[in-house]
Amino acid sequence: MLRFSVSSFSLGVICSVTALSAQAAPIELDPAFGNNGVASVAVDPSAGDEAQAIALDSNGNIVAAGYISAPGNAFAISRFTADGSLDTTFGSSGIVVNDLTTRPDGAYAVDIDASDNIIVAGRSNVGMGTGDFTLLKYTPAGVLDTSFGTNGVVTTSFSTSATPYAIGRDSNQRIILAGAVAGSIISLAAYSADGTLDTSFASSGTLESGAGHTLRDLAIDGSDRIIVGGFTANNASADFIVARYLSDGSLDTSFGNNGTVVSDLGDKDQIYGLTLDADGNIVVAGASGGGLAVARYTPDGTLDNTFAGNGWATADPSGANDIAYDVAIDPAGNIVVSGIGGPNFMLARFDSTGALDTTFNDTGFLVEDITGTNQQDNGYSLVLDSNGGFLVGGRKFNTTTSFDMTVARFQVGNAAPVASSVSVDGVAQVGSTLTGTYTYSDADSDPEGASQIRWRLDTNASGNNLITIPGADSLQYVIQPDAIGNFLFFCVTPVATSGTLTGNETCSPATAAVLADDDDGLDGSIEIGVPDPDGIGNGDGNGDTVPDNEQGNVTSLLQSGSSAYATLVSLGNLQLSAVTAQPAPAGLPASVNTPVGAFSFTATGAAPGATEDFELYIPFDPAITMALKENRLTGEWVDVADSITQVGNKTRISFSITNGGPFDADGDATNNQIQDPIVPASGNLSNTIAIPSLSQLGLLIMVLMMGISTTVVRRRKTIG
Repeated sequence: MLRFSVSSFSLGVICSVTALSAQAAPIELDPAFGNNGVASVAVDPSAGDEAQAIALDSNGNIVAAGYISAPGNAFAISRFTADGSLDTTFGSSGIVVNDLTTRPDGAYAVDIDASDNIIVAGRSNVGMGTGDFTLLKYTPAGVLDTSFGTNGVVTTSFSTSATPYAIGRDSNQRIILAGAVAGSIISLAAYSADGTLDTSFASSGTLESGAGHTLRDLAIDGSDRIIVGGFTANNASADFIVARYLSDGSLDTSFGNNGTVVSDLGDKDQIYGLTLDADGNIVVAGASGGGLAVARYTPDGTLDNTFAGNGWATADPSGANDIAYDVAIDPAGNIVVSGIGGPNFMLARFDSTGALDTTFNDTGFLVEDITGTNQQDNGYSLVLDSNGGFLVGGRKFNTTTSFDMTVARFQVGNAAPVASSVSVDGVAQVGSTLTGTYTYSDADSDPEGASQIRWRLDTNASGNNLITIPGADSLQYVIQPDAIGNFLFFCVTPVATSGTLTGNETCSPATAAVLADDDDGLDGSIEIGVPDPDGIGNGDGNGDTVPDNEQGNVTSLLQSGSSAYATLVSLGNLQLSAVTAQPAPAGLPASVNTPVGAFSFTATGAAPGATEDFELYIPFDPAITMALKENRLTGEWVDVADSITQVGNKTRISFSITNGGPFDADGDATNNQIQDPIVPASGNLSNTIAIPSLSQLGLLIMVLMMGISTTVVRRRKTIG
């Protein structure tokens, strides 16, 4: 019959979702975007096509750049409006195709300048196995800008076939490309705004270095330094590589080890995405083994050990082959990555400490089969829009032509309501009323509807085998006898009136095991508040280490008109009942004080004529010197205290009463009960005789003796 609450008991478990300081929200495809969150176009219905990169213009339009596969083999650009519709004002009905050679051509990166001009970087193949860095610049209307390069096109040759995978612009509007020559040599190029090679960069405008290395992304910091990331080899021994170049194309020797940093995460480690956070840290994303990987470097090129403990973190959202192809920093400083989870689109979010952010879709990641085919729907490029959306460019499977150029928009969905601070107040005792409380919350401010309440029980405090109590579906529950020995749980399923209607069920911690009523007539919730003799509020008024509300022979209650407690104990283990605190009764001598009033009780189980011992504990008061009971035969108040001692912070009054004796108010020795009040008092009994009770014959003899004494005195006075 222990009282319990969430704050004082930890025996229970939360049955389902626990309320978080930041409420978890689902991540879902935006149904208002494109076709249920997916915008796609078959650029060439006879071939497969895909978006390798996406960017936003000043109007919120989404430009997707990629290529048409064989037999088309061409650069492909499409533009979608903010709602996912093809922008028919762009190019030809929203699409631009440029086939520069008869061999495979395609775009891998895209950038949009302040005038909404579109610069696309990719590769054009001028011969068998030979590709050049290629730039195409389009006006906002989707027309090649003839003032750029040669009729809007710039090509740059390297020592052998070269492919740019990343594009950026510095503060002077120079265009920087990064990629690889022959798939294994770092390659960079710098162009002026009009498309001419900037010969102040590495003497010729291009550079090649680091045999065996490949660059896949770049960022430009506030000092126009170029930070690039990729991998050291395209095989099982690959490691992350990050390098920093000055604006003139020379390695920045103050960064890492003479300009480069190589990090071995312990498997095949490859960087595909790179960005800078608000503190200038370098955040990279890619793959390690079969999972995605993110790492953070300080501005000087050191792995940041405050991030995930060692500078890098991995995750395996799909349980299959996961790769992060792009990375972005959201306004809260979280790291968002996009890529593939097995054969599907994947998003994941890490917080700034390197931990998966479980407020993001509950798990920190999302794997979405956007076609429902489980057929190589790949997400490559990531942009965070101004409305909190996650735009992912890539491809989706098309059963006719292999793949379509695709942009998917994910959003934070309407959060389910949450029940938190679920707790119970009351006493785990048959007949007691328990009251459940909880806090309803909804991240979208959807009002509460008819939340579902269930009281449940289990044979142990784990809550692993909860059984619902029939009909117990309100905030209060009166404990029934069949709950004895079980643990009780108050469970809430929050329901909103709109949005996501139903949340997860959350249960309180377990109560103590339900006990039978101790039959003292007092609510155990009162007894639980009594302090022990040392002043500790543990519900043990006499300090016997057993809570009073578990013992029929020990009862604690509040004194009359006071917030202080008194505890009555039957040392003979009689069942106490009808224990009440009352004002001191009328008829007490004026010479006594009764600071704590009187205590009436019934003690059941006494044998006829048996003398039973009792103790009464009250807050320590050195003035208390008596325990008064009324002699039912004479009407006199008599001090029946055997002893009065201090025990800790309390005064303990010990007294004895005989069943059926003069201080047993019912006078019946055969009903096994002792009754009537006990009154702690101070002062003196000057007008009362404090003697043991006498029989009727004894009283007659006493009266006769007093009469004789009076006669003798009178005679003496007469003689004198």
